[in-house]
Amino acid sequence: MKKISLLLLIIITVVSLMAFASKSEEPSYIEFEQSYEKSYFDYYRDVLKKDTNILLTSDLLFYIEHLYADYSLRYIEKTYLIDKYKILLKEIINKNDELYGNETKLKKQYEMINAYLYTALKIIDKNCTVPTNIRNIVNNEISKINEHSGEKPSSVFNRTEDFSQYIPRGHYNDSELLRQYFKSMMYFQRMRFRTIVKDEDKYIELKSILMLANIFKDNVIIKTHKELYDVISYYLQDSDDLLISGIDKIINNKLTISNIMNQDILKEIAKTLSVTSTSKINSDIIYDYENKPIFVGIMGQRYIFDSEIFQNLVYDKIGNFTGSLKRTPFTYGSGFRVFPRGLDLMYVLGSGEAYSILKEENDISYIGYHDNVNAMKEKVLLLQDGNYYNDILKQFIIVIKSNDFSFLKGSSKKIKELNTMLSAWASLRHDVILYAKQSYTMKITSAKPFEPNKPIKRIITEPYTTLYPVMKNNIKNINSKLYEYTSDEMFYEFEYAFNQLIDLYQEISLLTLSGKVYNDDKKALNILNNVDTALKQFIRDKKDRTDNTLIIADVHTEPNSKMVLEQASGFVYNMYIEFEGNRYKGGVLSYYEFKHPMSDRLSDEKWREIANSAEKYLSPWQRGLYEGDLR
Repeated sequence: MKKISLLLLIIITVVSLMAFASKSEEPSYIEFEQSYEKSYFDYYRDVLKKDTNILLTSDLLFYIEHLYADYSLRYIEKTYLIDKYKILLKEIINKNDELYGNETKLKKQYEMINAYLYTALKIIDKNCTVPTNIRNIVNNEISKINEHSGEKPSSVFNRTEDFSQYIPRGHYNDSELLRQYFKSMMYFQRMRFRTIVKDEDKYIELKSILMLANIFKDNVIIKTHKELYDVISYYLQDSDDLLISGIDKIINNKLTISNIMNQDILKEIAKTLSVTSTSKINSDIIYDYENKPIFVGIMGQRYIFDSEIFQNLVYDKIGNFTGSLKRTPFTYGSGFRVFPRGLDLMYVLGSGEAYSILKEENDISYIGYHDNVNAMKEKVLLLQDGNYYNDILKQFIIVIKSNDFSFLKGSSKKIKELNTMLSAWASLRHDVILYAKQSYTMKITSAKPFEPNKPIKRIITEPYTTLYPVMKNNIKNINSKLYEYTSDEMFYEFEYAFNQLIDLYQEISLLTLSGKVYNDDKKALNILNNVDTALKQFIRDKKDRTDNTLIIADVHTEPNSKMVLEQASGFVYNMYIEFEGNRYKGGVLSYYEFKHPMSDRLSDEKWREIANSAEKYLSPWQRGLYEGDLR
């Protein structure tokens, strides 16, 4: 009897939803307009107070996830990571002095390690005293970091470095301490040691690797490094390069000074490390005729799936352009695909709409593009669990695969979703810009008024009933880990407020699916304010605590044209839709993708100066969206 009742309930539900969907196959209108509002919380406060028919969009939840990542990471850095980082640098320096300070045979390597470490330390600790023998080297390196003008030879390592990467971006411009930390940690992560170099002594850096590996046998250093490394791992996956801390096990304890000086053993170790390395992303300036170097780092920049995608969808992983240049593709340069697009990521994650746009805008006509996309698609299921970044990427997959009811239909629905996900992804890249490993193209040689008779509010939402519980669980997972390090109740206060909002979205979703509306605007506004208040606890030391949708991040470097690919979010857009004969208003995120000189990697502050004219950066497919002409 119970089985029959359940079956009957399912049939009634399906029939009801089909009947509901059939009477609203296409809305009478879908309209977008610029609001020029840059605080998403203020936007919805205003809508909930002034408008009668309100649409709560999924964009708001994606935006809150971005703020959580940005604010919580900033809080963890200021209260925990920066101090732990300085301690680690000093511990390694002291151990280097203890083990190798008097070892004349390894003097060059000893000084290289010290110059590298003191460069990172001096940037963030102005009071540290740099040894006389390396002071000029350190000062020269720091000058290049502070000038951040582009490609220049490093004073510590015998290779060219892209010093434009040291322009502080994101929340790192909030204070001088964060700016210093950004430059120091960026240097510490990017400047790894190579197993083989072009110097006369081709194993000079490999010797430094082995010396550092010996230093990392110290239990105190191991513990400090793990505490620093693990916290960042909650946000991002592991390092894309081999780590010093794991070298000892790989080479079976060959760390004696006699072995470090033995050319035959060095050759064997270099070969072993080359085979062991699984690095997938090139974040350095390398010419196409060079063999990809094997890097080993103390910290290393973190692997992110979209950087691997981008790395495999530009030169030299992709061949010549095969299409017509009557319409020059966004990705084109010197006959090759030198720029990726955010659409590439969405296509790999399963968006057919992203593929249609890439094809229409002539961005797939390259030898090997389809093969490499298919290879990347096979890796989607292998995305590592346990870190916030991948959790968000998996949310995008849920949206792409979702067949949940929407006010928009067919291509209209997919384009709106694509716009939302791209803006959410741009925000995510913005939040982790310091730690995420960026891909590089190979160098090519060739006041509220009185309202009488206030109308009853009608509130609906985008009913992604499978997405919202996942969002709740993702916040729970990272919160439990971060609380272990801070014991700060702020994390649970935010989680409680966010869960209230998710529960509200789910409640309204079920009403929307049944053709009904939600009426308690005061409760919705109260919950929204609670989330805003909980988030701002993370940045209580910041003078300007207003959330701002105008943010930007460079995600790929193209050294041939000396340009970077910028991904940005702009002002909130109003979206108007029709539901049950009424016109509803809600806010959607805006998204921009464009090229910009690498010597002037845009910070949020610079982007906000030019965002009023951001429409010029819209792609062809977006112009239809924002002008209301949804195909």
